[in-house]
Amino acid sequence: MTDTHHGLRVERRASTVLITIDRPQARNALSRATAQQLEQDLLQASADPAARAVVITGAGQDVFAAGGDLRDFEPLVHQQVGARDVLEMGATMHAIESCELPVIAAVQGMAFGGGCELILACDLVILEEHATLTFREAAMGLSTGWGGGTRLVERVGPMTAARALFLGESIRANDALAMGLVSTVVPRGRSVEEALAWVGRIERFPRAAIAGIKRMLREVRSERRAHAFEREAEVFASLWGKSDHLAAMQAFFAKRS
Repeated sequence: MTDTHHGLRVERRASTVLITIDRPQARNALSRATAQQLEQDLLQASADPAARAVVITGAGQDVFAAGGDLRDFEPLVHQQVGARDVLEMGATMHAIESCELPVIAAVQGMAFGGGCELILACDLVILEEHATLTFREAAMGLSTGWGGGTRLVERVGPMTAARALFLGESIRANDALAMGLVSTVVPRGRSVEEALAWVGRIERFPRAAIAGIKRMLREVRSERRAHAFEREAEVFASLWGKSDHLAAMQAFFAKRS
């Protein structure tokens, strides 16, 4: 059985909860409603004793997630609380980390901005060989806002993180693997299949043991992070709605008019 709400398709594949971002009109971008729905789906998966892992993928072969949905954000650009409303979507990334089950990103296409932040929150990342990752926050006159900057530094170190964020270049699959951004690279069309195979290996072990290991890893990271997420959010808020951000938004909509 497949349920679809707010651009997410949720289905069971044996012990796996497979969540597909399916918003073709927005290139699988994340709206506020989509992010909130993903949180709910993760909570339900955690509460299901028969579930052993969550796999998140995108519909189609072109785009995994094109960041945050700028059409959804447009009314917030000139609002004093606009940055706060967008920053609240970071709770979805925390929900991925807090989920009792391992969360695997099966990245079947390009990821941009907030799509990369989602990937960084996942426990394991399987990237198809044609896919690319692009941190394009600077191009939008912004910084990371959902904890992605903190997680990027954790994963690849400050110098490599600086290169990814400063240059905003598309990172090819094999380069992403060499940087430590992803767990493995697979042929085109194989990411979900590989993720399901990994779940088959995970479920050989007790559910409580895997949940405990995930909790341990999360708590170790939390000790090291201190107030990093708060500082990251402050930088994002300081840039929101400023001239560079407004110009980038105007350019985006001009290209699509």
